[in-house]
Amino acid sequence: MEVRVTGPVADRAAAWSGVSETGVFLRLAGGPPVRLQAAEDADGEIVPAGVMLGPAGLRHRFVDRAVTWVQGRFLRFVREVDGPLVRELRYAATLVDHGAGVRPEVTLGVVPRMRGFGGLFQLYLRGVRSGWTRELERLSPEPSGAPRTRRPLDLTASSALARWSDRGARPALRARVEAWMRSAAPRALHDLRPLGLAAGWADVGDRQLDTILDDLVEAVAAGALELRWVVVCPRCRAEVSRCDALSGLGEQARCPACAAVRPVDLVDTVEVVLGAPGWLGAQEPTCPAVAAWWADSVAAALLAPGETAELPLDLPPGRYPLVAGAGAETLDGVLVVEASGPGAAQWSPGDGEVRMGAGVLVLHNPRGRRHFVRVVRPSPTTPRVSAFSMLTRPRFERRLGGQAPAPEVVLEVADATVLFTDLTDSTEYFQRVGDRAAIRHVRGRLDVVAACVQSCGGTRVKTLGDGVLALFASPAGAVRAALQLLEGPECGRDGEPLLRIGIARGPILTEHTDAAGLDCLGATVAQAARAVYESPARTARWTESVHADLGVQRTLRAWAGVVHRLDCGLHEVRFAPA
Repeated sequence: MEVRVTGPVADRAAAWSGVSETGVFLRLAGGPPVRLQAAEDADGEIVPAGVMLGPAGLRHRFVDRAVTWVQGRFLRFVREVDGPLVRELRYAATLVDHGAGVRPEVTLGVVPRMRGFGGLFQLYLRGVRSGWTRELERLSPEPSGAPRTRRPLDLTASSALARWSDRGARPALRARVEAWMRSAAPRALHDLRPLGLAAGWADVGDRQLDTILDDLVEAVAAGALELRWVVVCPRCRAEVSRCDALSGLGEQARCPACAAVRPVDLVDTVEVVLGAPGWLGAQEPTCPAVAAWWADSVAAALLAPGETAELPLDLPPGRYPLVAGAGAETLDGVLVVEASGPGAAQWSPGDGEVRMGAGVLVLHNPRGRRHFVRVVRPSPTTPRVSAFSMLTRPRFERRLGGQAPAPEVVLEVADATVLFTDLTDSTEYFQRVGDRAAIRHVRGRLDVVAACVQSCGGTRVKTLGDGVLALFASPAGAVRAALQLLEGPECGRDGEPLLRIGIARGPILTEHTDAAGLDCLGATVAQAARAVYESPARTARWTESVHADLGVQRTLRAWAGVVHRLDCGLHEVRFAPA
């Protein structure tokens, strides 16, 4: 039994979103949505599985036996069903080019488990046809002047938005968030990339992005948005897990899509995602094909032994990882797309690199096990905000601070900039002026250092005697803070302890500490400590990895009156004497 539905001409992105989110079948069955799960087959491959509601609202377990898709073009899967009425579902959706848009064509085939239920299945498919027709009609652009369907905001939502405005929210950004709350699909309310809100503003620069992110931190503090820490697989970029607090992260995570086990890294694998508060009706993805879940996989095919699949691709030039499947990392490869590359290419797991232009990529599986091959974007469509860059934001520390790993959990940070400050000759100063006066003086100096660190985009981790340990997501911010401190009176006058600074960049480990929430350790921290203790008074030294950063080079060019030289493998700056 089969039903076919053809929708109106629509925007390609909207049409793809519609045909890849197949949870409408559950809603038609009259039951609650059931989240898609993953199962490991006999070959160790991870395949979509779960429970769905079929005719008469009966639950049916399923596993996908075949899946193929190319984003914005087609999606096909064969779903093997273990239930009282249905044995197999066959789904195919194709987006046919039609002028400036596409026309979606959707087919659903149902293979019953036994005879005698023809009338029931006819009613079921009639409901599917009616529901899909309504669903596809929503994709059509609305006539000019027609009222848009808007979600009403209750008193709770309006109050949260008003609190956000009272805290200085940028009006244009608040308007975008409110429009998203009112008009986004329920599933879209679950995921909002912070930098996605900046898209379309022609004047967005680094400072503008800082303002947007600070405004969004205030939105979370006001209750208008919710913040999630999302772990993403660095191999296939599927979502691994999400949690409300940093303490919910473990040291390692296993990807449910490709079975890769990776350390949890606050730069490379954990990002910040915003969502609408639960009372607004946000919904998690429900029973779709995995094409809707794995948004960074532009094409995929689940290949049985000896099977071949053709994927028509028209991708921008770049290097696209080819993920060979679960437990097959050594067989991964790369698709190199070139503007003038050939119109066809063939790749098999283990072949390494293949080159092509716009055309057909033929995937072949010569091996004795199934492989779920995916073509992954070289970078996400929307730039992402890493957990570390959010944690080191001064506004986040002030408004949403206290986030820290669980006790005894040590998380990795692939790229951090560590800044140490120290006051020279402080012991002699204590002896000369007395402990109470010296402590008051040193604390005042350290508070000034901490304020400067925050103003330059860093966060103070802790105070170490007469010094400060701070973290930055950007080496340019750390160098800018060092230059400001050396130029200002906080550097120290004659007869006072004088400031010196050390900076290093590289991987660190971070763990929970009751004193400051986050603590850091590792070789990069030791390098920064060495740099500060080898520095003369009124001097900053940093490592080559800091100096090589383009932002650091721009910062140095913008500051006049500094002397720069290479000394003992470290770069040193000091202000020229007056």
